[in-house]
Amino acid sequence: MSVITAYPSSIGNFFTYLKYAQLNDNAVVAYFKLGASKSYHFSTFVGFPQIQQSYLHSTIYLGDYNNTQIRFLKSTQAKAFSEALAKNIQPIILAKLKAIQITLKKLAFDEFLRDSSLNILAEQLLPLLNNYRNNQDVWHKNIYSESIDVFKKLLNFNTIEKLSAALRHNYEQATLQARKQFYDVIESNPLTIEQRLAVIRDNDKNLILAAAGTGKTSVMVAKALDLIDRKTTSADKILILAYNKAAASELTARFNKNTHKLANNNSPLTPHIMTFHGLARFILTQCNLPTALSIFADDANKQTSWLTLWFNQAINQNIKLFYQLLSTLYVPDNTSSASIYLTLSGDKMRTYQEFLISNLLFINEIDFKYELLQQHGSFHLTSENIKVAFDNNKGLGRIIVLDYPNKKMINRFNQNKGFDQKNIEQQLKIIIPHLKNTDELVNQYQQNSRYKNTLIKHFTDCGLMKLAVDRYQPCLQAQRTERLSPREIKTRFVHANIINSEIHTDILVKITKAYSEELHQQKAIDFDDMINNAYDVVTQKMLMPQWSHILVDEFQDISNARYQLLDALITQGNQVKLTAVGDDWQSIYRFSGGDLTLTTQFEKLVGRYSLSKLQKTFRYNNSIAEVAGQFVMKNPEQYKKHIVTHEQVSQPQVFLHDDYIEHHNKKSYYDKALNLIKNILKRSPQASIAVIARYRFQLTSLREKFKQQSSNSHSFLESQIFFWTYHSAKGLEADYVILLSFDNSDFGFPAKNKNDVLVEALLPSADDFPNSEERRLLYVGLTRAKYQAHIIASQENTSEFNNELLSGNYNIQVTSTYFNEQRSSIELM
Repeated sequence: MSVITAYPSSIGNFFTYLKYAQLNDNAVVAYFKLGASKSYHFSTFVGFPQIQQSYLHSTIYLGDYNNTQIRFLKSTQAKAFSEALAKNIQPIILAKLKAIQITLKKLAFDEFLRDSSLNILAEQLLPLLNNYRNNQDVWHKNIYSESIDVFKKLLNFNTIEKLSAALRHNYEQATLQARKQFYDVIESNPLTIEQRLAVIRDNDKNLILAAAGTGKTSVMVAKALDLIDRKTTSADKILILAYNKAAASELTARFNKNTHKLANNNSPLTPHIMTFHGLARFILTQCNLPTALSIFADDANKQTSWLTLWFNQAINQNIKLFYQLLSTLYVPDNTSSASIYLTLSGDKMRTYQEFLISNLLFINEIDFKYELLQQHGSFHLTSENIKVAFDNNKGLGRIIVLDYPNKKMINRFNQNKGFDQKNIEQQLKIIIPHLKNTDELVNQYQQNSRYKNTLIKHFTDCGLMKLAVDRYQPCLQAQRTERLSPREIKTRFVHANIINSEIHTDILVKITKAYSEELHQQKAIDFDDMINNAYDVVTQKMLMPQWSHILVDEFQDISNARYQLLDALITQGNQVKLTAVGDDWQSIYRFSGGDLTLTTQFEKLVGRYSLSKLQKTFRYNNSIAEVAGQFVMKNPEQYKKHIVTHEQVSQPQVFLHDDYIEHHNKKSYYDKALNLIKNILKRSPQASIAVIARYRFQLTSLREKFKQQSSNSHSFLESQIFFWTYHSAKGLEADYVILLSFDNSDFGFPAKNKNDVLVEALLPSADDFPNSEERRLLYVGLTRAKYQAHIIASQENTSEFNNELLSGNYNIQVTSTYFNEQRSSIELM
């Protein structure tokens, strides 16, 4: 082609360093007065040039990535230059348009647009689209219409966020139509629109929030089958992780049941469907690593026995551990934080300070008798003829002397302002000079086996050994589930303001080290090892994951260690897509390591993701949905969902009863529950009924009463009447449910019997909303019912939840005269 040149205008010679601009075969070159030049290659152009004319000169906007301006050009030359440039870059723009169409088809039309593809799309599409938006006339002049049809449809989307949302919406609508027949028949019932969208969305990271009874299992099965049917991936490239073996078996059965519906079902393999432990075992087996399970894995009692034995041996080796345990088993305070305090002497104390005094006297082998007085207990040191007590009057907290051989000393002791109120040992030593402190006892008796054995025997006989085991065994389990290092253990104790955090850390670290050594001696691993070892295998690249898609069920209840294994599989794999399926409203396993924040802070965890909500339930009616949803959403940390029910009723189907049995003039949960069961069976003889309580022992008593009172109890128990705890009820359903434990006792609902402060500090962090997990337990309980939920609450010892149901504008049917009077008085306030 001939070289085309444009020079600055007369005025431009004064205002620009440009000497002239030249158009050659593959670039625009600007030459400057001082001898420099700059080239703008056609390959960098993303659109056509624009010309802006004024009275004395013209400006050309080139249309490259930076839309470079060449200013103060002669107008006639600028126009010719611009037209020639447009003609020269036309083939390049056409090629780029074709490439964009291929990219769009591949990334956004043939599959769901993934976040990992956005950068590619943004780099290729947005610069051309923006140029077209601002320069449409020139585009239409130089490009035939069919080539830019796609731009016309995307004109309104000027950011990648808007563009990706539009492309995904278009893809979803097109797929809903194209795959309608498949989604109609792939499960026993046609999938809902929400379920279909959850199946279609195949982003890099996907979160499906599935309310109770909304068919999450159907979605997981349909999603796997859809991926295979559309040849997105093959069955052996899909990993489905279930929460337990029963769920894994159900998923496998449901998948196999529907494989004949695939278009090409000649030899459809089954995906890898397993639990996290099954996955870990699979990984270790692939690498020829040991998978033999410890004797502790399926028998917590054996672990308890081992820990008891370890404490015995450890104290024998180092008596200092005994004194550390003795001083830290109870929380030091000036109040009675425990109902009773067990002591080495066998006496039961009312305060922590009396607990310390009793044990100090006992380990110093000073005989005493303990007498419980009205305001405090007294210690009569028989051989010393001394009587002392701990007086916490007005919170002063000090030992007072009630009797002493030298009577004149009594007032002097009691008026001694040198007493350290926080140091019982120091106070007692002033009164009894020959009393040995802990350090002196350690030095004196470290090598004395008889003395140590005596202490251990009393430590065991009085119940303190069991208390130590009961306290540290859950801590051991929490530490291993959370994969905590010694530093992380101490950090959590300090953050939780645990008194004596260093001592607790030291004891727990010793236990965890000894436990690991014990497993090594057994040449075995436990379930935590299985997960952690599999994680190490994947992160050390001993095994390269071959899965393209991972679907995780009950994601809201997985532990941090399980997520780390999951994340390692995704990181080490090749563009692995994750679909997490769960319900934050049903997160109830924090005590075993379930970390709800993995769900509620999913974006913080994984970055950008696609969210689907399953909000149409076929299990329960709108009355149950309204009460359960309103109750759980009081917690602002929970995701907001708007539950729609297939079954609609006009009257409340959640009933609140008291525990009063009128014709017997007594109060009894059990008798009330039995009466409800009988009444339900009279109306619906074939109905299934679930009785749900907070603790298993509460169900045992009811089951026995039911057996005693019903001649047909065995047939009922086996086929119609079920007894579940709120935890074991998850995933189950019945026609009617009866909810117990609504009182304010230690074993009531919400539970007051909270975790020990140590294990609480080690477990995953909980949200700050009061009784948040207990709320979710009630949601689980209510949503087990198909038709009606019956709550039985105590009249005299009222539960917080019961009070809220009466005062919180819940549309429930209150059958109790007593509770109706309460409700009326609340409404008048």
